[in-house]
Amino acid sequence: MQLPKNDIRWTQAKYLLEQHKNFDKKIINDYREFSNIDREFHKLILSASDNVFMDEYFETISMIFHLQYQWDDHDLRNRNQIAISEHISILCKMLSGNYLEAKDELELHLKTAKKSFENNLIEQ
Repeated sequence: MQLPKNDIRWTQAKYLLEQHKNFDKKIINDYREFSNIDREFHKLILSASDNVFMDEYFETISMIFHLQYQWDDHDLRNRNQIAISEHISILCKMLSGNYLEAKDELELHLKTAKKSFENNLIEQ
């Protein structure tokens, strides 16, 4: 969120927000396609760290996460609806320059993902 205003990632964030809003309209039927937009969201967020390790291994990490995330799909639609809503909130806060609230939204998203992951492990 500290990137210069002319950084290309701000333009990418605006585009990604529109993609999220469009996807949110059709998520009821297309919820299984969420992993693609989720990957792009997290890839954009993590790209700002300029961490070579993350850049090189992001696709592998994403694949492992989504494989585990979708292993038990009994509430996949609901989990994806929550996640898309959280992504939209994060992007809106970031793009409006409200960095403290964006940070809070990112922390909430992390807690939601952690709880979902833990629940999935417990149920197995």
